[in-house]
Amino acid sequence: ISQEAKSCIDELREHKLLNGLKIATEDFQPITAYQVSTSGIKYLKTLPNTLFQDVDSFTYAPNAPHYDSELLHCSYDGDAFLLTTRSGYQRQSSCSDVEDVSYVTSPFLPANLRTPWGKPLSSNTHRAHECALGVTDVKDELNEA
Repeated sequence: ISQEAKSCIDELREHKLLNGLKIATEDFQPITAYQVSTSGIKYLKTLPNTLFQDVDSFTYAPNAPHYDSELLHCSYDGDAFLLTTRSGYQRQSSCSDVEDVSYVTSPFLPANLRTPWGKPLSSNTHRAHECALGVTDVKDELNEA
């Protein structure tokens, strides 16, 4: 889960719109299960239908006549993630497509955590000029919220 998603979930929980339940997996890994609260359901009823249509557009097959049976299911076939429905709709997901990013990074590890005989960390400062050459192909609207 991304930091942005975690922030959104935390905000929903602060406003009592989402419940959380701490549970453990079979191998004892702690996870949190979420459920829309009663207040959250009431709030959802106040939202415009266009918001629900936006969500439906990426959770259901296009032009699905019966949403309850056309929910997209995700699977991995060894090469790609596939989105399919019970009625036979199928398409490849673009969730793992690489996007061009306009920044250059280098690994960093404080000196006190490195061993004297360890491999030196690489530096990509010589590649900083490449940032100006990139063209954005980010498909989402980005904001600082």
